[in-house]
Amino acid sequence: GYLAPEFTNYEITHKFGLYGLGVIIMEMLTGKKGYHTVENVLEGWSNHILDISECAQIQVCTEIAIECTKADPTKRPASMKHIIDRLLETEFSTHVIPEGGTSELLLLHQFALYFPFEPNKVVMCPLQLTNNTDKHVAFRLMDKSIKSSFLLLPMYGLVPPNTPYTLIVTTQVNEELPQKYIIDVILHSATLILGDDEHINTLRSQPDNFFQEMGNAVQEVKLKAIYTLPGKITTSLSKPMSPTIKIICKVEFFHMYSLDVNQAKQWIIVGDENGNAS
Repeated sequence: GYLAPEFTNYEITHKFGLYGLGVIIMEMLTGKKGYHTVENVLEGWSNHILDISECAQIQVCTEIAIECTKADPTKRPASMKHIIDRLLETEFSTHVIPEGGTSELLLLHQFALYFPFEPNKVVMCPLQLTNNTDKHVAFRLMDKSIKSSFLLLPMYGLVPPNTPYTLIVTTQVNEELPQKYIIDVILHSATLILGDDEHINTLRSQPDNFFQEMGNAVQEVKLKAIYTLPGKITTSLSKPMSPTIKIICKVEFFHMYSLDVNQAKQWIIVGDENGNAS
């Protein structure tokens, strides 16, 4: 199972050993021999809490394994150096900071969102953001693909200066597990200039135009959103959420979500479906 197919024709090329390497990498990722898709492998890892860099590394390793086991030797990676360069590139690139940017406008506390699938139910997952700057920061959360997402996206909001912010990301109601259950989600953030009425009005009325006008000033961070099968996730959903925060009810009629954030003072934060809190 580790020998390249061309061995049956007694062909030995410098890419012969890459085939066996691909088989071994796939065994390390899945515990099994044989062909797997990237989606299959990521789903197998869905019972682990992974940040964006770990998801990216698993994805690249899977892609390398698939390429190494191509039947046609010319379609395998060019060399071992090519493979090592790809691994190093993945290890040191987790998200994009625009040119001239020296710090993140919004600090993310996790880079993967997990949603345990339940038929005909809305599933919620908190996404914690922190604005450590002294300016208001506008954000947009959207699906990278142009196809319909299993999440209720896009979402827009505004995080005040030096403030933590919990955004409640929700799924759409699905009768069956969608075919595409792992999606790339992008968080865009840009500084909002207070006092510039045109700037503010554009954000309120046409948020997509606001981010388009900001151009290179927009920072981009990539996340993974993963629908998991029942039983695959046990404690992962509680990990990103602070122990003092819990969802206690959902008022369907008003599309509001209530969060108990301070039992001592009995504060209730109410957030609507757009992520705004009061």
